[in-house]
Amino acid sequence: MYFTNDKINIYYEKYGKGHTIVILHGWGRSIEDFVNISKILSEKYQVYLIDLPGFGKSDEPLKPYSLDDYVNYLIEFFKKE
Repeated sequence: MYFTNDKINIYYEKYGKGHTIVILHGWGRSIEDFVNISKILSEKYQVYLIDLPGFGKSDEPLKPYSLDDYVNYLIEFFKKE
């Protein structure tokens, strides 16, 4: 699925139901690293995998992002979710 903010499409996947777990990938990686563990965790939890801007299936940011930019993007994502 995609979430759009500031004209950037962010790819994410959501599994399961229950208390929420958010898994964020490291620099230069993507959600692909965590699909298998997410499927296991989804038996008891709702799991979000998010490709941050510039990684995986998400769009490149329109400008270089700082850590604060990534944090703000996640805040907006969860406000809408």
